[in-house]
Formats: sequence, structure tokens, C-alpha cells
Amino acid sequence: MMQARFELTGQTYRYLFENASDAMWVHDMKGNIVDANKACEKFTGFTRQELLGKNIKEFLTGEFLSLAREVRRKLLSGEEIAQPYEQRLVRKEGTIGAMKMATSLVIIDGEPRGFQHVARDVTEEKSVEKMLSKIINGSPIPSFVINKQHKVTHWNKAIESLSSISEQEIVATDKQWQAFYAQKRPVMADLIADGASADEVDAYYRGKYKKSDLIDGAYEAEDFFPALGEYGKWLHFTASPVKNKSGEITGAVETLQDITERKRVEKALRESEKSFRDLFESAIDAIWVHDLDGNIQVANKATAKLTGYPLEEVCQANVSSFFTLESLNLARDIQAKLIHHQSVDMPYQQRLSRRDGTELIVELTTRLITQNDQPIAFQSIARDVTGEVKMQESMHFYLQKVLVAQEEERKRVARDLHDTAQSLLLLIRKLDTEISDPKNKLSKLVQEKVNRLRGLAMEILEGVRCYAQELRPAILDDLGLIAALEWMADNLIAENGIDADVQLDMLRCDLPREVQLVLFRIAQEALINIKRHAEASEVVIRLESQASKMRMIITDNGKGFEVPMQLNDLSSTGKLGLIGMQERAQLLNGIMSIQSEVSKGTSIIIEIPLEK
Repeated sequence: MMQARFELTGQTYRYLFENASDAMWVHDMKGNIVDANKACEKFTGFTRQELLGKNIKEFLTGEFLSLAREVRRKLLSGEEIAQPYEQRLVRKEGTIGAMKMATSLVIIDGEPRGFQHVARDVTEEKSVEKMLSKIINGSPIPSFVINKQHKVTHWNKAIESLSSISEQEIVATDKQWQAFYAQKRPVMADLIADGASADEVDAYYRGKYKKSDLIDGAYEAEDFFPALGEYGKWLHFTASPVKNKSGEITGAVETLQDITERKRVEKALRESEKSFRDLFESAIDAIWVHDLDGNIQVANKATAKLTGYPLEEVCQANVSSFFTLESLNLARDIQAKLIHHQSVDMPYQQRLSRRDGTELIVELTTRLITQNDQPIAFQSIARDVTGEVKMQESMHFYLQKVLVAQEEERKRVARDLHDTAQSLLLLIRKLDTEISDPKNKLSKLVQEKVNRLRGLAMEILEGVRCYAQELRPAILDDLGLIAALEWMADNLIAENGIDADVQLDMLRCDLPREVQLVLFRIAQEALINIKRHAEASEVVIRLESQASKMRMIITDNGKGFEVPMQLNDLSSTGKLGLIGMQERAQLLNGIMSIQSEVSKGTSIIIEIPLEK
């Protein structure tokens, strides 16, 4: 089929608008929505038809409605406003979604006619922000930590690159200010470490800061630092308190993000006529369009930055120049499905080769462009997620180390408790000897006291043995997983009157020790939850093994509960035990799923791959 080059028309830009990965919508001066794209539908849960005519106030509550009004007021009065800013919207199902939003006036015939919004969903990023902030040295995010004396304790590679100050130069000093200012003054982390009030923070960052929505006691701000780089840099920085177990502030951690490019795009958007062309050219994500043979017809600056090629060369290249053979085969398969109107999950991950030979991991969304109902090209939107993927790998590594250390500590404590039990047993025997020795003429009162002491020692001994068994039952190390599960089932019957059964459908019994340990801990946590919360009378633990995978299904007939759509939302419902079970499964590249209905019981399914 002969393919002709084509020009981007208004219809094509409309297509780019509708299929952009960021949510976009427009409302009139009264707040009534007059246009919205597919990403907006996905974020809000409403269809486009449902959105049209709705007033933006229906999606905002409290302080977020006030924020929207303040942004509108500043734009109408020509005041400067930091963009993008954080906003919260109420979705159709009633949940609150967080987003990074940029807002601009829609000007027609020289008069403001409404407002245009471009927003990116950051709900999930916010939910994990606390955890990510703890991983300093392995993080690609510029970060540093100071103690209560304002001495730098951590200074990672990313902030070395940002500031051109090495770790050796600054750790153990209080010169963190030199990375950002010409003269000595407190940085945000210094104020947080001192427990500064809002007024004290305001004295240094007036009009540039706000309290963190996610981290108690934390502040975030945006500012321009002329000493950074050749032309200065815009930074978004967050400083959070580091606290000990008593809740006392022992220092602070500050993370920074170079938002210079974002600020430049915002400035370009403010100064432009906000046309679809400007949105395309100034997008943070790389966007390109290529014909059915892979020849790139048009691309934005972010594509040039992503690939490392000049924009002119990008627009004369074939997409095969940027992909590995494996990635190219995946791209062709997806494009074939799009042409044949088959369903494809978007976005998907691809590996992209840069001009300098380095490899990036990108999140790619591909759409088919048609003309007169005939396919003529593909539009792709790519986002670099290399840092995020590496961060997830680092988090997985640190979590694995923590859990391994936790198991070692359990074993050590169990051994110590065993030694304590032996000492208690020796004490009981000595008491028995003293009571039964006819040479000891003990009065009746003394004998009663000694007997009470013996009884108390027996109770303590039984408790110590019980704790030692729960921490690290010897049966798991001596007889393996199946025996340990049967032991827990017997205890459930004896101690709680719950009918428990272990069922086996095993093709493989040579399970690695780490698999046995993870499954045991998950089962242990599940049975604890059942005893405390489920109000169940029956429990079944079923083990199924095949050559390449292992499944454990724990089912009860208890009261059940409503399972969130995403298991990551379990933390917001307080179900931390279930999160711990999921994290343990993920240590072995396994997955956990939950099936539960109110009054109909619960099933927890763990699936772990096995090496052949």
C-alpha cells in the first residue's frame, strides 16, 4: 500500500488532544465543562457525555474549591501563579484523586471565555511518597539528610550531580546551604529539623511554600536557584522531619526535583495562544507520529531529548532506529492489533536505544490515526520511567533485606527464649526438690507460697514456649512447610474451636527453603487475621504445586469484607497485615489476590513461580 506524507491538521490535533495521556478539559467562565478528553474520563470515572455540562464545583470540596477559585482570580487579574500546582478532585465513585495541574485562560477575540486545564494523575505517587523518601543512597532523586545538629549525614549521587558538590566534601558539615545560596542561610531541612513554625518558614519562603498534604510536619516549596547550572534551575523541594520512636525530631530529609523544563513549558504555555499545536510541541512527554512503514512524520522536542538526536534528524528517521529487535517486534505486534481493532492494554513498557548507546525504559501509548476510515499512521506518546523502574527494584531489594534480617532476628529471639525456658524448667525442678525433701521442715504457709511460685513459673514457662514457637517453630526447620501448616491448623482447632484442615495437591515436594518460609509466614498472618476478625467456624489451607509454580489458598467462612479495586489501597483501610502478606509474596516474584464478599467468607490466593 502506498503511503503519502501528511500534514498535521486541526482534526489531527483534535485527535492528539483526545488521546493525550494527561487529562485535559475546558470549562466556561461559570465553571460548566464544555470539552474533555479520554484521559479525563479515565481519571474522573465519568464519560465525556456525563462530563459535558457538569460544573467544576461538583468535583471540588473545601480547601480545593478555594484553591480553584484563587487560581482563577489570579489568572484573570494577570498575577503570577506557580504551575503546575497540586489539586484534588472527587471521582465518580467518591474517592479523592490527586493531580498535578496547569491552568490557563481561554482567550477568544481578546476576551477571556473560560479556562483550560492539563492534569496528570499523581494519586499513586503520593501514596508511596513516604516509603520512597526513606531510600536515600539508591535513589535517582536528589536527596540529603541532616541530623539535629544540622550536620549532613546522607548526600546521594543524584544531588551530587545536581549541585556539583561531592559527598566527601559535605557529609559531616553544616554547609548544605552552599549547594543553593551564595551566603549562609537555613535551607528548608534546617527549619524542619528545628521544628520551625509556619511563621518561621514563611520568613524564608514567603509565597513559595505550603504544608505537605501527605507527610505530617513536612513542607514543600518551589524556587529558582541562579547558581545551579549554567543558567540557573527551578527546583521543587520537600523537607520532612525524621523522628525517633518517641516522636522526637532527630533530623530532616530533603528531596529535590529539577522542574526547570516544566517551568519553561509553563511559561511557553502562558505566553502562547494555548492551541493544540503548542500543547503538542511543549508536552513533557515525547510525542511522535509515524506512517505505516515506520517513517516519522512529526515529533516534538521531548522526543529529541528522549532519543538524544536533534529534532531535524528525528523527523527524518524510522522508528526502527530507536528500538531493539525485541522491542521492534513488540511494536509491530501492537500496531497490527490496532489496525485489526483488537484490544491492547495501554500504556505498555518498551526499551528505547538512545543515540549515545544507553538504553531507556519508556511507558508507551500508541494510537491508530485514520483518514476516511483507512489507517494512515500511528501516534505514540512515551514517558521515561527508567528511574521509577530502578526505584522499584531498589525498594524490592531493601524490603527483601529487611525481611531476611527480620527472620534472623526471630530465630535469635526464639533461641534466647528457649534458653530462658530451660532456666525456668531448672527452677521448677529445684522448687519440686525443696518441697519434696523431708529434711526441709517447711511450714504449711511456706509450702503454699512455694507451690504458688511453682505454678507461676509453670505459667511463665508455657508462655515462653508458646512465644518461641510462634516466632520460629522448630517444626518448620525440622519437618518442613506441610507439617508446620498442620501444626498451626491443630492449634486453631485446640485453642479457638475453629475447624481447620490442610489439603494437598502436590506434584512437587522439593520446595526451596525460602519458598517454604514465605508461605508459612503468609499462612501465619492469615490465620491470625481469621482468629481476630473473621468470626469463622471453618478454615481450609490448600497447597497446590506444579512443575513451574506453587499455589496456596486459604479460605474461611467468616464475615468477609469489601476488597478494594487495587490492593495498594489496603494501607488506607488499615489492613496492614494483608499488605505484609503481599510484600512477602512479591519477594519471590509471586502475586497475591483476594476474593471476599460480606457475609460470604474470604479466600486468599498466593501464587509463586518455581525454578524447574
